[in-house]
Amino acid sequence: MAIGLPPTAGDHDLFASLAKPGGTVTGFSNFGEELSAKRIEILRELLPKSSVLGILHNVTDPVFRAWGVQTEASARAQGLRTVRLGLRLTSPGEVTTLLRSLRDEGGDAVVVIRDFLTHTMRDEIIRTSAELDIAVIAEQAAFVEAGALMTYGADLPDLFRRAAGYVDRIVKGEKAGDLPIQLPAKFEFIINLKTAKALGITVPAVLLARADEVIE
Repeated sequence: MAIGLPPTAGDHDLFASLAKPGGTVTGFSNFGEELSAKRIEILRELLPKSSVLGILHNVTDPVFRAWGVQTEASARAQGLRTVRLGLRLTSPGEVTTLLRSLRDEGGDAVVVIRDFLTHTMRDEIIRTSAELDIAVIAEQAAFVEAGALMTYGADLPDLFRRAAGYVDRIVKGEKAGDLPIQLPAKFEFIINLKTAKALGITVPAVLLARADEVIE
């Protein structure tokens, strides 16, 4: 069983279907098509004049490369031009080069798809983006606490609580492959108002009211 198993098209070598994965695989995913679409939707409310969006993701891993493709499709469906920023190394220089290329294309916002590479380079991503007046849109609280503009993603503590129920069922004899792979049921939306002010962004009152947390 795994938490964070990504339900993308390429994963069907690992499981037969979400409803009945088969074999010894089951779990809870922290990603889905609706999450990337919702993240872009909130971004459009925050930055209504933005037209070019960067998508920063690990291109060395097929899973996160697929998530980048999915996020790009969501952005294009909502009328944004996208700039794919493929991260390959834990290198400050590479982060700077990629974000500068986005700025050169007229981009003022970047969606960061979290994995070990982007997590390792989190502080560099936040610092360089701030220097370039680029708003960072992330998936998990750690990024917005470090200075990203906003985060919208699965509530990870809720996923772990639900996973505990699966552990109990498997210990009692149920087969993992008979338990459906579940998508997130609770989501976390956090806005960093301090970052918004630094970027000259006025956050609509309706978004502040919807946020689970506002960092000031």
